[in-house]
Amino acid sequence: MRLFKPLHTIRYSLGSFFLIISLLLPPLAQANNLSVAQVNNLVRQAEPQLKNRRIWAVGILKALKRNGFQQNRSNVCSVIAIVDQESSFRVNPSVKNLGKIATTAILKRLDSLPLVGSVIKKWLENKPTKKNSYLKIMGRAQTERDLDRIYRHMISSVFLVSSLSKIMLVRNLIENNNEINTIGSMQVSTSFAIEEEEKHKGTHSLDQIWKLRESMYTLNGGLHYGVLLLLGYRADYINKVHHFADYNAGRYASRNAGFQFVIEKLSKKSLAKDGDLLRYRSGKKPSFFKSTTEKHINEIAFQYKLRLTSSQIRKDLKKEKTQQFTQTKTYQLLRRLYRKKTKRHPPYAVIPSIQLKSEKTSRILTTKRFATVVHGRYQRCMRAR
Repeated sequence: MRLFKPLHTIRYSLGSFFLIISLLLPPLAQANNLSVAQVNNLVRQAEPQLKNRRIWAVGILKALKRNGFQQNRSNVCSVIAIVDQESSFRVNPSVKNLGKIATTAILKRLDSLPLVGSVIKKWLENKPTKKNSYLKIMGRAQTERDLDRIYRHMISSVFLVSSLSKIMLVRNLIENNNEINTIGSMQVSTSFAIEEEEKHKGTHSLDQIWKLRESMYTLNGGLHYGVLLLLGYRADYINKVHHFADYNAGRYASRNAGFQFVIEKLSKKSLAKDGDLLRYRSGKKPSFFKSTTEKHINEIAFQYKLRLTSSQIRKDLKKEKTQQFTQTKTYQLLRRLYRKKTKRHPPYAVIPSIQLKSEKTSRILTTKRFATVVHGRYQRCMRAR
């Protein structure tokens, strides 16, 4: 008589047991998903006076599902916190005195341009008609969409957009000079949305970009790209506040600022921890000129005789906007050196020190302030019943 069952029998029994349990219980991800009613309640907690909160609840869940993210409480609360901070749940938020701010800014810029400025100013004062000129239309603008549409209308009247929009140089020139570059309820960068669309659908013409812009001013469009920007990358942050800092400063900015902290301590030289390890030209291409961060890394490598060449360092730093940067030789050697010299574990992430300039408000804005306020909204949402 055997006291124990053969091993293969035990494995079979356990397998059958877990199979039965898995059939009886719903999937873990599904069990964590929130209902429209639950999300509606969380939106109400954030904005008690909001009347169309159910539409927002449906939109948030739809955006999460469309982008392949769990509709769990953490993800929902993250989105709610950003939307509440950026627009107070308004699809196309108005900005106080926006028209006056815009006309003042453009006239000041034109006054700084000799000869050409006066010609453009006269054109703005007389087109399309003197009675209803672009300058007067601009002065009545209440939202970013208003200004965006005015700019696009002016471009259409000057250029034959239909024939020129496929020329990359013209497309980039027009798009890069559009001052309205973060839009919608989650204030998403238009360059991010364009980049994401072109990954799947190829290069966009100017007409396609303008259609994309219009979609971002809708509830579903604004949420779609905002959710993707917020949750569509992997960063090993312990504290959620660093995700919110990244939303404001750029993906992996907090991790890179943590790396800059390490560099500052090793070099014993002051260094701006802004999350950008390289200098960049227009179009997000790295500049040929070294950033202060890159210079300090080269000096550290020379001082401590690290097996790092200047070309290796540059090659590694080009991965700063990706998760793979943590696997580079530069990243790992400097963090290892920091541990050796300080006997401390180097921080993985630090909130970037960035002061934000906006003509839409007189308040002093910083990435730290943004991340802290949004994190507070997130925590209240997570605690809500």
